[in-house]
Order: sequence, then C-alpha cells, then structure tokens
Amino acid sequence: FFQQEGAKRAYNGQWVRDEFRGKGELWVLDESVDEVRRAKPYTILRYQGNFNVSEGQFQRPPNFMKLELEKHASIIKAYFPTRPAQLRQPPSGLALDARPPGSSSLVA
Repeated sequence: FFQQEGAKRAYNGQWVRDEFRGKGELWVLDESVDEVRRAKPYTILRYQGNFNVSEGQFQRPPNFMKLELEKHASIIKAYFPTRPAQLRQPPSGLALDARPPGSSSLVA
C-alpha cells in the first residue's frame, strides 16, 4: 500500500529495483475511489497486466550514494565540477582584527 497524489493505492506483483515490473495489479483503494473520481475523472482505478519501466533515450542517473572517489572520478568530475582550491588573502590594508594578539575586547 502507498499514497500517491493524495490517493491510497496498492500494488501486487513483480518488482525490479523498487519499481513495478513484470506481471502485477495496481489499484486505487476503495476509501480513495470517490476522491480520485472527483479530482481526476479520467484516472484508471484498476490495472492488471504487464508493467515495464520506460527506457527512453536517456540513461538512468548514477546512484551518488555509492560513489568512490578513485573509482568514479569521471562521474564526479562530470556531475560535481569544482575549481582548484586557491589560497585567498584579504585585500591589503584590510585587517580582520586589528587588536594585538592576547588582547580582549571585553571591558571589565
């Protein structure tokens, strides 16, 4: 059972990588039928048959949770472009703290 767009639905069938795939049945639960008919009158309430994931013209994006720095260097470079680190110094004449070391700004 799961909720999708405010309607409770159920699926019974085959799965591949957490997706409906193969033979199965998908339906809107009875308690949500009236809401779905009102909000989206052309929605299919029950489907039984084959499910497949559209492959399309684009590849699936990589799973960034499993990246390894050395092994996936090209993917990291493509999806997370970075600039080389540069040591940045404040402009001349601009001091971050003009107080001598060890002095305190607290007044006793």
